[in-house]
Amino acid sequence: MNIRKYLVITTFLLSQPIFAHGEDALGPHNGYVKVPGEYHVEVVPDKDSLNIMLLDAKLKNPTVLNSQIKVKIKNGSNAYVLRCESMENYFSCPVSDKILARKGTLVIESSRQLAKGDTVEYPLPLQLTEDTETV
Repeated sequence: MNIRKYLVITTFLLSQPIFAHGEDALGPHNGYVKVPGEYHVEVVPDKDSLNIMLLDAKLKNPTVLNSQIKVKIKNGSNAYVLRCESMENYFSCPVSDKILARKGTLVIESSRQLAKGDTVEYPLPLQLTEDTETV
């Protein structure tokens, strides 16, 4: 094998763990992670609420500083807008366990420290997926 092919293969194999953003494992706060752009969104179900953390690219440093979220739940033809409030380093969104247990979609628009992310969607009820997203 020539050196060029060797370097390409080695680079590819070594870069996969670095750039993989898995949705097949829980995040650092035991929540469900999606990647809207240069940061991560972790949704952590809590009793009668969802806690939403905006984490950096290394899945650390949750912040609400210069950050915002818009959250809604779609169930069939119904849509529920959640009123979230910022806490020390996450957003708390009150919602009934009954709503989260129904089939639907959790839709989150966010920006973290002024960086706007793409809209992310989580299937309801919340669950891990077997797919892994790569950049």
